[in-house]
Amino acid sequence: MPFAFASPKSSPALFPNVKNAAIHDVLAELVESSQQPALESELNRLAATHAGADLLCEATIRIARALLLAKTVSPENETEFAELVSTELTVIREHHTLVRLAHALTACEAATEDDVFRDRRAIPDPLFSRRLELIRQLVGRVSVHH
Repeated sequence: MPFAFASPKSSPALFPNVKNAAIHDVLAELVESSQQPALESELNRLAATHAGADLLCEATIRIARALLLAKTVSPENETEFAELVSTELTVIREHHTLVRLAHALTACEAATEDDVFRDRRAIPDPLFSRRLELIRQLVGRVSVHH
């Protein structure tokens, strides 16, 4: 399933406090395609307040940055990649719903086949897969209790 970071087709009924249209669309597409009703409920609960919606927006941007780094940092800079991604994802590890969001977005990214940001010659599939796994590890495990 290709993952688009902006597809202006989402319903404003989802995540009404999320004011950034691109992030709103990403979240709406994610819940529509993930077939995880519990994730949708958790994201909507978090976005019910302005502070929660802001946190959700910040987390989505941080996860997107980490995924972009996975596609663009040269293989010679693996240590730098790991440090940058770890820094980006610090805030996500602290919130169960954000961890679930990170795992869902990473799964969508792993399923994307046509990616204009990644040069497969520079970042071959095995390296990209390892980087996505590192992102999953850095955000932590998704627990059943929160």
